[in-house]
Amino acid sequence: MQKRVLAAVIFMVGVLRLGAGEEDGDASYLPLQDDQGLTITGTRTEKRLQDTPQVTEIITKKEIDASGAASVHDVLADYGLMFASNGMGDYVTMQGLGEGRILYLVNGRRIAGRIAQRLNGETLPLSNIERIEIVRGPQSALYGSEGIGGVINIITKAPEDAFSLEVSINNAFHFAYDNPETAAIPRLFDDFNPLREQTALVNTNFTLGPVFNTLTLTGNRGASYYNEDRSRSILPSQYQGSAGWETAFSPRSWLHMNMGGSFMGMQHEDTTSLAGDSTRYRHSRAEGHIGAAVSPAENTRFSINLYDTFYQRDKDGYNAQEDAWTSGENHENENMLSLEAQGVWSGFTHWTLLGGVEASYNSMDKYNFDNQGSSQVGVDKEAFFLQAERSVEYRYAVIGGIRLERNGQFGFVAAPKISAMYYITPDLRLLGGAGVGYRAPAFSDLYQVTDSTRYVIYPNPDMKPEYALSFNAGAEFATAAYFAQVNYFYSEMFDEIHYFYRDRETNEPVSFDNGQVQRNDEDKLMRFRDNLSRSRRFGFDAEGRVGFARYFFLSAGESFIFAYNISDRAVLHDVPANTIKVRLGLNTEKAGRNPMYTYLGARFIVPLEDGSDQDKPQFVLDYFFNVRLASHWTIHFSITNITGGIGYYYSSEDEKWTGHGEKVGQEVRVGVRFEW
Repeated sequence: MQKRVLAAVIFMVGVLRLGAGEEDGDASYLPLQDDQGLTITGTRTEKRLQDTPQVTEIITKKEIDASGAASVHDVLADYGLMFASNGMGDYVTMQGLGEGRILYLVNGRRIAGRIAQRLNGETLPLSNIERIEIVRGPQSALYGSEGIGGVINIITKAPEDAFSLEVSINNAFHFAYDNPETAAIPRLFDDFNPLREQTALVNTNFTLGPVFNTLTLTGNRGASYYNEDRSRSILPSQYQGSAGWETAFSPRSWLHMNMGGSFMGMQHEDTTSLAGDSTRYRHSRAEGHIGAAVSPAENTRFSINLYDTFYQRDKDGYNAQEDAWTSGENHENENMLSLEAQGVWSGFTHWTLLGGVEASYNSMDKYNFDNQGSSQVGVDKEAFFLQAERSVEYRYAVIGGIRLERNGQFGFVAAPKISAMYYITPDLRLLGGAGVGYRAPAFSDLYQVTDSTRYVIYPNPDMKPEYALSFNAGAEFATAAYFAQVNYFYSEMFDEIHYFYRDRETNEPVSFDNGQVQRNDEDKLMRFRDNLSRSRRFGFDAEGRVGFARYFFLSAGESFIFAYNISDRAVLHDVPANTIKVRLGLNTEKAGRNPMYTYLGARFIVPLEDGSDQDKPQFVLDYFFNVRLASHWTIHFSITNITGGIGYYYSSEDEKWTGHGEKVGQEVRVGVRFEW
């Protein structure tokens, strides 16, 4: 561990030395100098990034556009988070925590639709996103359950008093699949389809009298992409469409109102066996909201928001031997109705007080909870939160807060936090904080029953919420030419929920390797879950960026995590231990009429070394190129996974990351964007 910390410090110092003497470097990709460097997630009040003590990463619209991404799924896979995906959704970890312990928000509103504790990022298009804010560490003091490991807040572009139009079209294809488990060597153009995936995005802003409006439309289609013997599809065929509308108006100078809604429909079909069996999933997402903000005085602001978000997922199965589809094999939907109100007062010099209340009702309806029919579960929650901040610009800031929540199923929970920063110089600041995070067991933890050829999961409605006590400390250095940040964290989890088996004779929790595990009447293994463990995670995140030779930039970062199960006295292998990313690029945005943005990026993912076949590192190389033509057109080209590295994925059965994933070939994207 000491060697890794020393390496990170040496790396940061090296980056700063590279930037010395380059004060005229391009600062457009340095977060503290970016015009879009505003954040709201960590404090629930809009601040410049350099004024918040929360460890926050901002992915700007400029970066999203340059990536050619079509969904939040694509962005999270490319930008610094530990990421994996399968048919149940995206598995994202921050500081070693995932699986329902990362809270997703859209404009501060919760999102319905977690499947097996995962959110499918492909159901969230990017047509109107202004930025994505990633706040690391526990945020339960502001947001409650699921904010135990961090928050990902998707901020959309607000309607403006001006006409604008943005249209983009992208095409993607893949080269050959290679399975490292077999001796077969695929040819380069095996299952090659130059039109495998197309995405179209339209976003327009216009006014109707005093009313500002934003309309967004998206569409996506993709053809199946198979493995070597076409026994299963690595990427399924899919169709998706969505539409959204946002309206804002200010009838008085002190009153601002907004309302809007969106709908998404998606279907994808996956070949799952050599016999030709298939699985078809249908997803739909609908959301509506209305809000108002009142500013009766210069130092006072009240806001209230009412929103409803709905998600539905249906699964149909195709049996090739019987040549028949089974409709409604699995169905579930989730609905979340919430009312939130908060007030902000800054009447005292250097002081800001924030307080708010929330009330929500969250319901889940799922067929085959108990293999006998449908079941519906609902939980009501009420919460009060309070936060006080004292800050002096470029000197210090201290924020303390607490949230009290009553959960209709678990009773009262509380989450305090404190964060602070101190400026040693205008360019160098120290950050630190401590807080309590919690996650109430989700519906799938409490009630879901899985009936398969391998095991049955029995419901356990008596589980308790998970808690985590976390600390962080770090330093950040930023000028117009270079930026460096190191953040160290420590987190201890209590009452952690785990899947396990029971011994037939002793009824004690045992691993699957124990041959005397309990079975049901059909001789299927029985799998249980409960608040079984206490664990610890610690590590660091380091990042550096530098502009040099006027138009060039270099960025690099490293994340190291060590996780340990205190209860079992065993090392946890549930996340890759080390992730390193490096980008070298050219940005001529300030040079002339047709600016170019291009970079070569490398990612290294190294699992925790344990002497097994699981400790194989992954190396991924990517290339991105954007150039603006005239004043309205931009062309994008990218090729990711140039090296064809083995993809790590998270195995829910083994509860660990594994290096025996598919060696998916290179992905190529070509796109064009028109802006007016």
